[in-house]
Amino acid sequence: MSRPGVDTVAPPWIWMFFVGYLAIGVPDWIRTWRRQLADYSGHDSLAFTLLKVFAVVELLPVAFLAAGIAGVALPAVRGRWVERRFGLVPDDRPVIAEMRRFAETYAPGVDLRVTLRPGRLARVYPVGLRRARIAVFRPMAALWRQDRPAAQAVLLHEIAHLRQGDHLLVGLGSPFPWLVRVCAPMFLAAELLPAVALFIANPHLGTAVGAQVVLDLGAIPRQLILPVTALWLAELGADRFPAQVAGPHALQCALDRSRSASWLGLLSHPPKGLRRYLAAHPRAATFTLLTGWFAALVVKLAVTIVAATPASLMIGNSVPDTARMLTRGIRDFLVDGRPLLLAALALLVTWPLLAPLWTRGWSPGTPPGRPSRYPLYLAATAAPTLLVLGSLLVPVP
Repeated sequence: MSRPGVDTVAPPWIWMFFVGYLAIGVPDWIRTWRRQLADYSGHDSLAFTLLKVFAVVELLPVAFLAAGIAGVALPAVRGRWVERRFGLVPDDRPVIAEMRRFAETYAPGVDLRVTLRPGRLARVYPVGLRRARIAVFRPMAALWRQDRPAAQAVLLHEIAHLRQGDHLLVGLGSPFPWLVRVCAPMFLAAELLPAVALFIANPHLGTAVGAQVVLDLGAIPRQLILPVTALWLAELGADRFPAQVAGPHALQCALDRSRSASWLGLLSHPPKGLRRYLAAHPRAATFTLLTGWFAALVVKLAVTIVAATPASLMIGNSVPDTARMLTRGIRDFLVDGRPLLLAALALLVTWPLLAPLWTRGWSPGTPPGRPSRYPLYLAATAAPTLLVLGSLLVPVP
C-alpha cells in the first residue's frame, strides 16, 4: 500500500455550492420568487394557478441549503439520531478491531459503530464538526474476510469524506441527498403532470401564459444540475483516496459489492460504470474533478437556452428575435454569475496551497493531502480560466 499522505486532487466543490449559493443564490431565488408571485397575482385561471404552484416548487433549492445548514450546525444531533435509527453500537469483535486499527491509520480518532442491518457496507456520519464515525453494516464483516483490499477500499472511501470535510453534508442520515432525490418525483407531481394536463385540455394555449408554463418547466431541472453535480463530485473525489491507497482494482471490487443505486439514487451518486472507469483512469478522474463544476454551469446555461427557445417562439417572436433574446440571456447569465465564477476559479487556482490545511483542519493528525500531477492540474484549469475571463469581458448591460 501507499503511504498515508496520499494526494488530494480536487477542491471541495460541495462546499462551494453551499457557501456560494447561500450568499448569492438564495437572495436571487427569493427576489425571483417574489416577482413571479406578484406577476401572477390577480389572475384566477387554471394556468395562473399552475404558475403559482411552479413558483412555490422553485423554492426547493432554499430547502437544499437549509438541509445543509442543519447538517453543519447540528452534527451531534444528527449523529445521535443515526445511531438510534440504525441501531449502531460499539463492537469489540476481532474483525471490527482490525477494521478500526486500519481506519485509524488514515484518520486518527475515527471510531466504528456496528449494526446488524443488511443492504449497505459502510457509511460515515458526523458526531461533531471534526469528529465522525463509520457505520459498519452486516455485509462488511463478511467482505473483510473474503476480500480484504475491497473492504479496505470501502473504509477508505468513507474516510475520504472526512478528510474532504463533506461528511457534514453527505453520508448516513444527511438530509441534503435525500432532498435532492425527493425533488425529482416532486417535480413530476407538481409541475410536469399538471402542465401536460393543461396543454391537453387547452391545445391552443400558445399565449404568453403557455410560454411561461414552458419556461417554468425548465426551472427544476436547472436547479437540480448544481446540487447533483456537487454530490457527484464529492463521491468521485472520495473515490480517489481508495484508488490511490488500495489500488483501482480494489475500488472496482468494492463498487461491485456495493448496492446498485436506483434511478433516484443516481441523483446523489454517480453511476457505477463511471466510477469504475475513473478508478482505472486517474488522469481522466483528475480532469473530471477539476473541471466538473464549471462544466455543470455550462450545462445549466444550455438547459436554460433549451427552455427559453420554444417559450420565445410561442409568444410570436421570430427566429432572429429569439436568437437576439438568447444572446442577451447568455450575457446576463455570465454577468450575474461573475462572483461565483471568480470564487470557483480562485479556489481552483489556490487549491495546491490550501489542500494540506484543509485536510489537517478536518482530520487533525492526518498526513496532509496535496494535489498531484501538476502539469495536468494546470492544464485542467485552462478551460475554467477562459470561461471566467469570457464572463469578465462581457459588458454590463
